[in-house]
Amino acid sequence: MPVFEGERKIGTLSIYWPLSKVRKNISSIVITGIVLFFIVFGISSLILIYAYKLNKKNTRIAYYDDLTNIPNKLFLTKVLDEHLKNSHDRVALLLINCSNFKLINTTYGFEYGDLLLKRIATRLQKSLKPDEQLYHFTADRFAIIVKDYASKADLYLKANRMLSIFNNLLSNEQDRESLTAQIGIVEITEKHESADSILKEASLALTHHQDQTSIYFYQDDLARVIRREEIILQTLRRVIRREDTQSFFLYFQPKIHLERKNIVGFEALARLNSDSLDPSFVSPTEFISIAEKNYIIYDLGLIIIEHACHFHYQLVERGYAEARVAINISGLQLLRDEFEEDLIKIIATTGANPNYIVLEITESVLINNFERINDKLERLKSFGLSIDLDDFGTGFSSFSSIAELNIDRVKLDQTFINNITRIDDSTALASNLIAMCHKVGLEVIAEGVENEAQLGYLERHKCDIIQGYFFSKPLSVEDALIYIDRN
Repeated sequence: MPVFEGERKIGTLSIYWPLSKVRKNISSIVITGIVLFFIVFGISSLILIYAYKLNKKNTRIAYYDDLTNIPNKLFLTKVLDEHLKNSHDRVALLLINCSNFKLINTTYGFEYGDLLLKRIATRLQKSLKPDEQLYHFTADRFAIIVKDYASKADLYLKANRMLSIFNNLLSNEQDRESLTAQIGIVEITEKHESADSILKEASLALTHHQDQTSIYFYQDDLARVIRREEIILQTLRRVIRREDTQSFFLYFQPKIHLERKNIVGFEALARLNSDSLDPSFVSPTEFISIAEKNYIIYDLGLIIIEHACHFHYQLVERGYAEARVAINISGLQLLRDEFEEDLIKIIATTGANPNYIVLEITESVLINNFERINDKLERLKSFGLSIDLDDFGTGFSSFSSIAELNIDRVKLDQTFINNITRIDDSTALASNLIAMCHKVGLEVIAEGVENEAQLGYLERHKCDIIQGYFFSKPLSVEDALIYIDRN
C-alpha cells in the first residue's frame, strides 16, 4: 500500500496477517456454533420428549381406565362421533351391564370387586376380533363396537357368547348366581345425531326391557314407554306434594258377610288418571311399580292411608261405624321405622276408628322378614288395627307359620276362586284352605267372586266374607256411600 506526504510518495506499507490465526479463529467459531447447536438441539429434544410423554400420559389419563387399562367412556364417545361423521359401514353398539356388582363389593370387598372387573375385561377382550375394541363404560358396564355384521341374529349370537363369559367368574358355586349380565344392543343408523343419543338408547334398552331375557335390542317405541313413565312419575310427585288433588283417588269394593248377608266393609283401591296420557287411566300395577322404582311408594302409601281413613270417617258419620276399611300395605312401608307413628298420626288426624281399619299385606313380604314383620304386626294390632293376609295360597303357604302370624283374616287368591267352576267340587283346593284357616282361628275372605256357582261353593264350604263383581265392582266414594245406604 503506497504512503504519501502531500502529493509526494514517500514509500510503501506492507500489511501482514498470518493465515494460521485466521484458520484458528474460524475453527473456534465453527466449534462454538456446533456446540451451541447441539446444546440447543438437546434441550429442544428434551422439551419435545417431555411434552410428548406428558401428552401421552394426559391422553391415557383422559381416555383410558386406570383399573382395566382399556379405553373409557370418553374414548368411546369420540370413536362413535367419528363414525357418525365419516363412516357408512354397518355398526352396532353392545352395552354390557354387570348385575349386582354393589352386592359383590359389599360381600367380598372392593379389592375383590376390582380384581373381578379386571378379569371380566381380560376375558371380554380375548373374545373379540382384531378390529373390535372393548371400552370400560362405567364402573360395572362395558361396551363393544361391532362392525360389518350380517344381521340381528349375528349380534344376538355374539351377545350370547359375551354372556357365557360370566358363568365361571366366581369360584364359589353358591355365589355365582349373584353375578349376572345383561346386554343392550343399538344398531347405529342415520337417525343417530351424536354418540350421546346412541349411548342413551343402549342404556334405555337395559333399564326399560319388557321381558325376562338377558339381551335387549333398542326399539323405537321404547321412547314412548319412557315418556309415559315420566308423565306418571311427575303426576305422582305432584300428588305427594299436594299440588294435584284430582288425578289420584281411591275406589272402594264392598265386602259381604256370607252368613249375615250384610256389608261388613270395603277394600280401598288406588286409582290414577292423567289427562296427559291416552288412555288417561293408569293401572295400579303400572303406577305402583313406578312409585317403587323411584322410591316414592312410602309417601304415596301415606296418601292412600289418609284417603281411606277419611272415607271411614264418612262411614262413621252416616251411622256405619262398624264397617271396616281395608288398605293394602307394601313390605317397603312395613319395614320403615316411622311407619307405625305415621299411621297412628293419620288415623288420629282424620278421626277414623283404628278398630275398624284393616291393613292388608301379601304373603311375599313374609318370606325373608317373617319375624321382623310379625313383631310389627303385633304392635299394630295393639293399637286396635286388624290384619288381613292377601293373596293367600300363592307364596308363603306354611300353616304352622300362619298360625303364629299376627293376623285376623286371610284372603284366598282369585286363582282358587276361578278354579271352582273349572274342576270338580270335591277336588277344588279352596274348601281345604277354608277349613284349615278356620282350624287356626282365622276368618276367610274370597276375592274375585263373579258368578252364582262360585257363590254357592263358598256358601257350602262356610267361607266368611266375599267380594267381587258378582255383588259390586269398585266404586267411587259417592257411589260406595250410596251402595251401603241401599244395602
